Amino acid sequence: MQRTSQTHHLQTMQRTSQTHHLHSTIDNLLSSLSLSARRQTLSSLLSAARRLVSLSAPFLSDTHLANRLLSLFSKLGSVNDARNLFDQLPCKNLCSYNTLISAYSNEGKLDSAVELFNRMDERDHFSWSAVISGYTKHKMPLRALELYRQMFQIYKIPTLLPPKIQTNWGLMATGEERLLLLEEEEEECLHEDAGLYTGDRSVDINGNPILKHNTGNWRACSFILWTEWCERFAYYGISRNLVTFLTTELHQNNVTAARSFTTWQGTCYLTPLVGALLADSVLGRFKTIAVFSAIYLVGMTTLTISTFIPSQNPTPQTPSTFTNLPLTKTLIFSSSTITNPPLTKTLIFSSSTIINPPLTKTLIFFSSLYMIALGAGGIKPCVSSFGADQFDPTDSSERAKKGSFFNWFYFCVNLGSLMAGTVLVWVDESFGWGLGFMVPTFFMGLAIGSFFGGMRVYRFRKPGGSPIVRVFQVMMSAMRKWRVNLGDDDCDDLVLYEVMGKDSEIEGSRKLDHTNQFRFLDKAAIITYDMKSNDLSNRWRICTVTQVEELKLLLNLFPIWATGIIFFTVCAQDSSTFIEQGMVLNKRVGSLTIPPASLATFEVFTMISFLPIYDKIIVPIARNFTGTERGIMVLQRIGTGLVFSTLSMVCAALVESKRLRLAKEMGLVHESVPVPMSILWLVPQYVLVGLSEVFTSIGQIEFFYDQSPDAMRSLCTALALVTVSLGSYLSSAILSLVSYFTTLNGEIGWIPDNLNEGRLDLFFWLLGGLSFVNLVVFLVFAMKYRYKRA
Repeated sequence: MQRTSQTHHLQTMQRTSQTHHLHSTIDNLLSSLSLSARRQTLSSLLSAARRLVSLSAPFLSDTHLANRLLSLFSKLGSVNDARNLFDQLPCKNLCSYNTLISAYSNEGKLDSAVELFNRMDERDHFSWSAVISGYTKHKMPLRALELYRQMFQIYKIPTLLPPKIQTNWGLMATGEERLLLLEEEEEECLHEDAGLYTGDRSVDINGNPILKHNTGNWRACSFILWTEWCERFAYYGISRNLVTFLTTELHQNNVTAARSFTTWQGTCYLTPLVGALLADSVLGRFKTIAVFSAIYLVGMTTLTISTFIPSQNPTPQTPSTFTNLPLTKTLIFSSSTITNPPLTKTLIFSSSTIINPPLTKTLIFFSSLYMIALGAGGIKPCVSSFGADQFDPTDSSERAKKGSFFNWFYFCVNLGSLMAGTVLVWVDESFGWGLGFMVPTFFMGLAIGSFFGGMRVYRFRKPGGSPIVRVFQVMMSAMRKWRVNLGDDDCDDLVLYEVMGKDSEIEGSRKLDHTNQFRFLDKAAIITYDMKSNDLSNRWRICTVTQVEELKLLLNLFPIWATGIIFFTVCAQDSSTFIEQGMVLNKRVGSLTIPPASLATFEVFTMISFLPIYDKIIVPIARNFTGTERGIMVLQRIGTGLVFSTLSMVCAALVESKRLRLAKEMGLVHESVPVPMSILWLVPQYVLVGLSEVFTSIGQIEFFYDQSPDAMRSLCTALALVTVSLGSYLSSAILSLVSYFTTLNGEIGWIPDNLNEGRLDLFFWLLGGLSFVNLVVFLVFAMKYRYKRA
């Protein structure tokens, strides 16, 4: 027993002696370092320090010795050796972390310093000061300011900083004064860079920060607007006469042709969700447009080729009875002229001879048609957002131009639609389908060429990863912590997790400020006491404040989005009930006969003529009165359009009431004939619908781009497109319900085959009432809406 004790005592003495010798060696190395800074001397000292580490391997559990070795490597300027030693330490304390963080900061390796800082279970003011010192030394005052604010919120007292920072920020400054000094430094930095780089994290085609003066703005948008005009001209060049082609070339009956058209059109409004998800998650908007444009062009080319395949011999068919349903509207974000008015009467055909086209022609045609639907869907949600990306939201002068871009974007959409509905329809009828489809194919090729022509001046946004995954991460993280108490007050004093630095961890997205809406979701970002340091990187356990605010923004947008469905239900009447109304009016104007479907031209002309007036005259005048960049706020613009849409239904109802009174006075109630009342009476309601789209449709595009999360803008634009489709579906559903309930007990109903016997005016009053309620709901949510703070 005594012998064992003596052996242990001897080993302890030997270990102490060796440790003392190691400390003496470190002192000698430090003394040599202070006497000479020559490269050869530093190199020999570094070699000696490495040998010393190998000798010290059995004694690294001595934290004091280990920390001195770390400090030695730090002073020798060898951060890699310090990190290797740090990783070997069996026991790391606060001093170990601080020494290595300070070494990283001094060498400018701030990402490594921040990574180590985030791994620390506990920190003191030296930990914070080391990183702040690095940011300050390497001229990154914005990040230093943000970090110092976080430190000040934790300690609530003026915290001592390293001498160099005290010299820069004021030696005797209090914590609040230091913040002010830092803010001044931040503002100076912003003024220096204001004319150089964009402030919205946009990059050039190679992924580098992009200069302002020779990129983006109207210079880049000229390519995008020309691309949009060509693409819309090509799209409507196909869709305007599609039903006619299906009936004359593929020999489908009216019901089958209408069903084929509406199915294809519905697909065109569903595929944007696919394109939007790819753009926001993986490809980015530019690559998504490029890929889907290629698909689009291949579809257009094969569609044109299919028109040259001859039909086969006729075969007899049996009689068929069918009802043609109204066609839904076909214009992206707006209504326009439809060359094939809907039929609502039951048509009975006698035995006839119908030509069946070859199966090859049918397969090629429909395969091409749905390739076009896929291509158009990939382009639709991205091209307007990509155009708006060319304006820096952190620059007030460029921010004001963004609203003007949406106006001219919409102008190009309608101009392309108008020219396709006139010029290309004439080409189809005069020169045949081959040339009629070849022309839009050529213009689609021009659109692609124009788009790629601006590659060097575009500003790009990097994709931020799957938005759906981020939404589910917030929901799962919040549900995991459903027992956590948020308290009665706001959440500002809670410890909510956010990554350090100016930028969000979501690629291509700015940080979002915390809000107190939907407070339950804040639980996803709360740091709980049982969390470990590695849990901070697991987004299924804890999310950043920006990630939580993304979901809040989507929930905040939902009521505004929902009111768009009723709006487009009203707009859908221009291609259905308005045309039916025109069919029972006098279509003769002088020596001309005006087809009811052509009245939608007044709507398009209203938009095309009013948009420049709105952009160049109304907005500047309103800007002088309101002081806002856009003249009026976006929600005010949308609300104005909802008023016009309500008035259009009131106008339609009043015109229909006058028509029914005239039919009764002239004894035409039970006769299915037009009433001697000019069809031009319908022009005001078309004009009002056009004005409503100028305000609401464009306002919605701008609103969803501006207020959606930065990394979800394509997806939110796609959701805005869905309201067009849902409005058409809701219109059909309301028509069906009205038809069902008004024909109970053998009643003739509001919308019979003979409209002189019906009450179409009551249907318009019904839609007017729904539109008014929709307007009230919109106003309630618009007044409560809180704009995004990034």
